[in-house]
Amino acid sequence: MDDHIGLRKTIRLFGLGVLAASLTVAAPACRDGLRSGDRPEDRASRPLIWPAAEPGPYDVGYRLLHEHDPARTFKPKFDYFGKPTEGPITRPLQISVWYPARSISGRKRMRLEDYYHARATETDFTRPSSQRLEILMNRLKNIWPIEFRIPPEGRNAIRARIDEALREEVFAVRDAPPETGPFPLIVHMPGYNGSPDNQAYFFEYLASHGYVVAAVPNMGRSSRGIDDEAASLDVQARDLEFVVARMGKFSKVDLSRVGTTGMSWGGFSNVLFGGRNARVDAVLTLDGAITMPEELKLIEAVPGYSHEKFDKAYMQLLVAPAEAKFRPKDLRFFEALEYGDAHMIQFRGVDHDEFACGYLRLRNLRETDPARIAALEEFSRTVYRCALLFFDAYLKGDEEAYRSLEEAAEGWSEGGAENGTVVLRRFKKAKPRPMTRGEFMDIVTTRGAVEASKIYADYSRTHPRNDLIVNSVIGPIYMDAFESGDLKEAMAICELWRTGLPDEPGPLFSMARIHLAAGENEKAIGCYETILAMNVGPETAAAARRRLEEARAGAGRIAQ
Repeated sequence: MDDHIGLRKTIRLFGLGVLAASLTVAAPACRDGLRSGDRPEDRASRPLIWPAAEPGPYDVGYRLLHEHDPARTFKPKFDYFGKPTEGPITRPLQISVWYPARSISGRKRMRLEDYYHARATETDFTRPSSQRLEILMNRLKNIWPIEFRIPPEGRNAIRARIDEALREEVFAVRDAPPETGPFPLIVHMPGYNGSPDNQAYFFEYLASHGYVVAAVPNMGRSSRGIDDEAASLDVQARDLEFVVARMGKFSKVDLSRVGTTGMSWGGFSNVLFGGRNARVDAVLTLDGAITMPEELKLIEAVPGYSHEKFDKAYMQLLVAPAEAKFRPKDLRFFEALEYGDAHMIQFRGVDHDEFACGYLRLRNLRETDPARIAALEEFSRTVYRCALLFFDAYLKGDEEAYRSLEEAAEGWSEGGAENGTVVLRRFKKAKPRPMTRGEFMDIVTTRGAVEASKIYADYSRTHPRNDLIVNSVIGPIYMDAFESGDLKEAMAICELWRTGLPDEPGPLFSMARIHLAAGENEKAIGCYETILAMNVGPETAAAARRRLEEARAGAGRIAQ
């Protein structure tokens, strides 16, 4: 699919509609054996997941959820002519859900085309007619051969092969009864204008191994296609936040274990989401836009965002920079990561689009070289296995999975892959993350300023340039203690305040106020004199001088 990054705004809503990703990986680097809880006796009777990937211990169910986010609007209240908009104006979110299911023996499995039918209801939840579905599928089948670069004379033949593939059964069963959980949740954001269908096989695989996967279309702020790129980035991060909240109502989901995947454009809106949502433990990007220089500019412009603050476990799978012809690479994000385990694997010999396994399933129909077909299918299986390793390690606490990831990177030398697909493998172990200001202020308010001062002193030895103490935050905490009459705690807060901000007059003014309240005028005088000896502005100096005179007058009256 020819979707040069400079032309991404023209990517069609139908067709792939995603900036997918691509990789191949040396098979020995990832494992895919029986896992705890597998039922070997059940596996022989179940189909494999395309492309011949062995499923985990669970059958898989699939359902569509039609939701509206009441906090956001998608349509105007009135149209151009002043007529009220018909139907809801709130943001529609169609959530595709794959989940571990109870035994589905005797139940009819879905067909591949069923996943693509979901595109008909992404913004209009009305049940589609057979005619509407036929129009949708005909349009896709006309677009795909063009995207596959099939010459006109060969398109009828490839359409016939696509028809055959779309009729194939997939692993999932629609609305199958869910298995007893709860299970970790993985939320997914597709590529530019993309739909979840192009990763359906991948999601079936993850669900069969004990994950609930929920995915939404990649949409703009007020239209099905991206309408404003900078705004759409934040909109999509909020879409994922909504999905997590909605899936919390699903009794089989464990919201204490949440991960996210994102492909291409979705592979940086999910980074924004994952970085700022405390529930998220693991973030996976598939040749994500977080590796692309122009997209990096967009995320770096988001207020409050910085690469350095990202502290989640992260896996970055991408086309090697030397082979990224149409999507140049910028590894600034990965290089900035310090506070979460970070994995990066670079690959050669594959295209960006080939990370979309569903799309690859159809595009592979054009291939005539059996070796190439086999290589691409093995590539998809390896993607599944490596993603499973990552999520098992960080969402399920699987020590064997973690060791596999760590040892593969430690034993790697550049250019050392036997099959020549892996160019580089890196693993950066997380450093202890810095304490946040909120965390430190919680310590002050719950443990008291005396203990907080000891913790601050220890922390400052390793983080001498920290910003845990600021006037606007610690000042109100002091006021709460002072106004409640706890002068001892109020003074301890002021002493901590001054430790953190020794050149600021604020803590000294507050200490003087405490001394005055305790009748210790001489100590208050000392505070004001210290302020006047500091390099403060004229207004601050005038205020300190005035209060110094008042304190001296008060001390004189006490002496008399």
